[in-house]
Amino acid sequence: MGRADPFPMSIGGAPGPLVQTQVVLAQEDLTLGLFPTVVKVSAKLDLHNPGAKPEKLEVGFPCQGETSEPVVGLACSVRPEVSVAGRPVSLRFRRGNKHAGTWVWPMYFAKNQHVELTVSYTVPLQNPRYKVPLAGAAAVYYRLTTGARWAHSIERLDIDVTTPVETLTYLAPPGYSRTLGRINWHLTQHEPRQDVVIGLAPEETSRYLSLLGQKEMASPLRPERDRDLRDLATHFTTQVKQIAESYTKFYGLPAIQKEHQLPALTQEVALRCSEESARLIERAVAAELAAASTTP
Repeated sequence: MGRADPFPMSIGGAPGPLVQTQVVLAQEDLTLGLFPTVVKVSAKLDLHNPGAKPEKLEVGFPCQGETSEPVVGLACSVRPEVSVAGRPVSLRFRRGNKHAGTWVWPMYFAKNQHVELTVSYTVPLQNPRYKVPLAGAAAVYYRLTTGARWAHSIERLDIDVTTPVETLTYLAPPGYSRTLGRINWHLTQHEPRQDVVIGLAPEETSRYLSLLGQKEMASPLRPERDRDLRDLATHFTTQVKQIAESYTKFYGLPAIQKEHQLPALTQEVALRCSEESARLIERAVAAELAAASTTP
């Protein structure tokens, strides 16, 4: 990749037990809020000890030491806020190798007890070569696989993502639904073998943010902005196959996969997501034009 290239950015991963356990992840509500410069993450887990004996264990939240770009793993400088059964808990930092570590805290489960665990934090997006860091994120991803050590599958997984752009080229895992500015998953008996990935077309994301990311709807459209908005919608619709093809090639680069180990992507899947995006971009532009036309 060249020095001006975008790159995938990690926004962390699911907390998990540091030892084998009988505790089950009964339900997880994961909320990801994408913004031009940060991502806000909140995970609420309903953990259940179905056994006849109590269990005490350590739970860990993996992080990454400061490394050179491309950014791989959530930096350990981001300290999560953690609460157990509604009460904040203190964290210990356990250093791994020079490029990794874990935030650790204890948890206790009585027999047949449900305990709520909440982990929240804000991730700064970093790509100094881009005025708006989100435009330099070829993908934003959250590791579900780090929570695979809970016993059995996730009985229910609800994921809610808000995004300021519609220029998406890939979404994982399968089974999502999309509306303007929002992506949702409602999964049951989910095996966390695949991570959450939100793929973005970099050039189109930059254009979308410059035109729609600043929410200039309070003032009437200038003629040149009216033209640029229509051109954005036309571009994504007419170039959708090329956008999907280009993104699939970039995503599959050995350097990208070696560093980030993201789920496999086919051009067919990228095209389907990009076509959804084209329709949503048309709706977003139409809504912007309609709102501006009624502004005095």
